[in-house]
Amino acid sequence: MKLNFRKMTWGYRVSSYIILLVIGTFLVYFPILDNRFLMNWDDQWVVVNRYTEGGVNFENISAIFLEFYSSQYAPFNELFYLFLYRFFGYDSYVFHFACLVIHIINIILIFFISIKLLRNVSAIKADHALIISFLISLYFGIHPFNVEAVSWISASKVLIYATFYLLATISYISYLERKELKHYLLTALFFTCSFFGKEQAVIFPLWMMVLNLMYGYQFFEWKTWRGVIPFFVLSLSFGILTMLSQLEAGYGVLSKEATYPIWQRFFLGSYAYFEYLLKIVFPFKLYYLYPFPSNVGSPLPNWILIYPLLICVIGFSFWKVIKSPPFFIGIAIFTLHILLALHIIPLSRHAVVADRYAYISSIGIGFIIFYYLYLLYGRSNHYIKKSLLVGVILFLIYLGKYSHTRTYEWHDSESVKNRITHLLKKDLANLSAS
Repeated sequence: MKLNFRKMTWGYRVSSYIILLVIGTFLVYFPILDNRFLMNWDDQWVVVNRYTEGGVNFENISAIFLEFYSSQYAPFNELFYLFLYRFFGYDSYVFHFACLVIHIINIILIFFISIKLLRNVSAIKADHALIISFLISLYFGIHPFNVEAVSWISASKVLIYATFYLLATISYISYLERKELKHYLLTALFFTCSFFGKEQAVIFPLWMMVLNLMYGYQFFEWKTWRGVIPFFVLSLSFGILTMLSQLEAGYGVLSKEATYPIWQRFFLGSYAYFEYLLKIVFPFKLYYLYPFPSNVGSPLPNWILIYPLLICVIGFSFWKVIKSPPFFIGIAIFTLHILLALHIIPLSRHAVVADRYAYISSIGIGFIIFYYLYLLYGRSNHYIKKSLLVGVILFLIYLGKYSHTRTYEWHDSESVKNRITHLLKKDLANLSAS
């Protein structure tokens, strides 16, 4: 009876935290339910198209999987639109509600993954891992950088790919713990489904390698690689498919489109990496679109040349901490899942930084912040503990308030355009004044 009581207590606490996550996220995001389609901001062709309206039949579903659409290949995302349209028509309330539900599912998945990772990479008690995982998940759920992915229907690809990516992570962790073939096969299935949501999933084999290291495998041992090699082959195949889809529209690596030379992309990538990191840690003045600092064929501004050095200085300063497993896994989550958005590989992007690409990456920063705040809290006296508690609460309130405000900015195409125009004009005015 005593053992059953403990299980009930653990289950009750887990359920309570999940309920709080759902309520907190809904309170932040409920304004999007009144938002419209952004008919001048990609919804007019990403959502409203012949596939969405083609009906649930063999010919249309085959076309969704076998055809490229305007440099896009995201069949699961298109199926998402197809079935919503089939049952509800173009009801923006239903589309936004579905996006919010997927985001909440992702938050819950992150909650369980965080518990697993914390218990594996640190010696903290299960109850404490539960609290930290709750804070990591809440941080992810209400972070202003993730508002674009949730509030913009055309960005639902990010939500769908993330759901299957997180499921693949859970199944692979289960495989590492139990060595059961079914978990390995489920991982492959979820990875494929994730790619069918969005091409960013191709990074998953590298994430598998990080998990291998976290579970005690050695980098140069064959058993570390043998289970991951098939995923690298799948990832390569998916990457080629993505490049072919972009080529059909005249974009990407395989096209003759003019692009930045490799040395400029190195500096642009360093700049983008730092900006993503900065805006996740200190979210303010978020634009949605951050233009390239110079056009293709033009010289880069001198100020951008400092970013590789800046990143090296930061890395050197935190080197001792980086080597600790909790920090390493957090920075690995951030870095791996932002790689494809750094323009090292030329992609058809019109912005050097875009909020939605940091959706999964933000988990890593939350992991670092709340794990080390927990350590500091445990080693502090009574007064510092109170200060830390108040600081965390105020920080989360700030994130929630900022995100709540940003949901209104996605009400329609005009509101998004006006917000960006206002911020850009303000920045130009500040530059002129200085």
